[in-house]
Amino acid sequence: MSASPLTTWCAGPAADLVWAEFGDAHVVYHRPSGKTHFLNSATMRLLTRVLTSPHSAASAAERLAADEGALGSDAFFAVVAESLRHLEHLGLVERRDT
Repeated sequence: MSASPLTTWCAGPAADLVWAEFGDAHVVYHRPSGKTHFLNSATMRLLTRVLTSPHSAASAAERLAADEGALGSDAFFAVVAESLRHLEHLGLVERRDT
């Protein structure tokens, strides 16, 4: 499923997620689905810091890169866009087409 440049994503309600941290690995239990997911640090920051408000794939990638003190490349932006689609499939983010 492709997204238009106007598509934004936002993390679901914080109350739906139960977090645990094990070093650089993050585990999140998604209450609505009853599933547990293992995430890297970047994905955890995407969910907990960036997607607290709606962002397009490009703006989410830019903000995530800025949080890391880095400049995002085209390849990085592509990875973030794919991650958003996967997180949507898992039910951890919500798509908002405008």
